[in-house]
This record gives sequence, C-alpha cells and structure tokens, in this order.
Amino acid sequence: MRGIGTKSESSVHAVLKNYFEPGQDSQETPIGVYPVYVKKRIVTLNDDGSVKSRRTSPLKGSPYEIFGELFPITPFLTDKNLSFIIMCVECDEYRIDPIAVGKRKNRRGRLSVCDRMPTALSDEIHIDGPGGWESLIPCLFDEDYTTADLAEKADISRSAAQLALSALSRGNVVLRTGKKGNAYTYKFNRG
Repeated sequence: MRGIGTKSESSVHAVLKNYFEPGQDSQETPIGVYPVYVKKRIVTLNDDGSVKSRRTSPLKGSPYEIFGELFPITPFLTDKNLSFIIMCVECDEYRIDPIAVGKRKNRRGRLSVCDRMPTALSDEIHIDGPGGWESLIPCLFDEDYTTADLAEKADISRSAAQLALSALSRGNVVLRTGKKGNAYTYKFNRG
C-alpha cells in the first residue's frame, strides 16, 4: 500500500509507463503525460486492507484541470517543441485510516489516499506545438468568446474557464480582442 516498484511509484504511474512503453528496458525515458481523473470510485479499506465500502465519487475531472499546472511554463505554450498528452483516466481510489499506514491522523479525521488504480482510459488528448491547443478547445478556435462562452461550451465552471484563458493569454496562445459588456473577449492567436 506504500507504492509499487523500485521507486515506490503509484499504480497510475506504473500503468501509464507500461501503456506507453511495454519494454522494461526503455521505461524510464521521460515523456510528458498528465493524468486527469475523469471518474473515480472511492474504495474505503479496513485497517487490514480488506474492502469496507465502495462508492462513486460525485466529482468529475476534466482535461481543463491542466491549466493550473501550466502557469510556470506559459512562455513555452506556443513553442513548436512543446508536446504532452492529457490522459483522461477512470480509477479506483483506495483510502484508509492514516494510522494504519504509519501516518499521523489529520485534523479533520479524513482518510488517506493510499493509491489510485486505473480502470479505464476514456481519452488521450495530444498537445503538440502551438496548433495542438485546438484538440483541447476545438469548439472555440475560430471565434471571439468570453469566459462564460468557454465555460458553457466546454461544460466547465467559470473559474476553470477563467484559469484556462488566463494561462493561455499569458502564453500568447489566445489574444484579448476587446470587450462584450463587462467581459473580455478572446481569440486564438493564429500568428
């Protein structure tokens, strides 16, 4: 329950490593992959590791979660060499009392996540160079749009849409084109 393999890696890491490179001799070659958990089933374990309960999490992940991770690399978002894959994964998330795995009890009495086991791959989104962003936001590539438009068309919260446009704007992937009422409008940078 403390990870698998020689590097104490998570099950998600191990499964994705085998997905991309089945040959063990070449597996530690770095590639850019970001897993997004689009559907989770919470599996609560007893102290002895047996299953206590299973339930589907009401929270759904989205590929747009990556935008919070992109701020440190915004200067490179339009670089022709930028390449990564967003892996939309369904998984079982195993939780256990932290004391059972040698950790201190947290203040809120929450269970500790001890592992996530992928159960299905629902999508792979490849971002390759500046044009790759179209595969993530294809519905808005040719029009001026606001944060509200992106939130509606991508079926995400306004705050997630705001974060996405902020990162893409800083990275020069989208340009501000004006205002519609009180909201800024954006368009993808074709240059």
